[in-house]
Amino acid sequence: MAFSWYDPDQGRAIFEEWVSDLNNVGAILHVPAGDEVWFAGQEAFQDFAKASHSGGYLLYLVGQPMARMIAWIVYWVAWFIWKYVVVEGIYNHGLSQTKELMIRVWAWQTSLSREQLMVEAAILLSLVALYRLHLFLKKRKYLRKASIWLDHKRRQGVKVYYEGVQ
Repeated sequence: MAFSWYDPDQGRAIFEEWVSDLNNVGAILHVPAGDEVWFAGQEAFQDFAKASHSGGYLLYLVGQPMARMIAWIVYWVAWFIWKYVVVEGIYNHGLSQTKELMIRVWAWQTSLSREQLMVEAAILLSLVALYRLHLFLKKRKYLRKASIWLDHKRRQGVKVYYEGVQ
């Protein structure tokens, strides 16, 4: 049936069909229910999280060589500064200062009397002996062993008491 511009009933029927189609636009466009939209949104968020994770992993894989290269450059710049600025500078100036210090210490030590040298040696030996005593006590742990032994004896006493009561 062909459309006629001159037939008002046919135009009215087509217009009413359009209005009914517009009233049922949700059914025509297949708009989903709220639960379907909610579950689809959850799945979309999970997909987004997975894509973000894989994108971050890709960035890690691509960025790791660049980070290593930057770390390598920083290492060599720091090494260059250390070797040619700090060490060479300290060595050139520090060697003469160390030599002068050793000469002064030697002159001061040779100017001391025998008694002063003996007192100095006794002080140094006592410091070494105190340090060795500290290491000896730290290694043996006498207080810790005594505490463990006393705790063991106390537990044995409590055990004997409970066995006697029962």
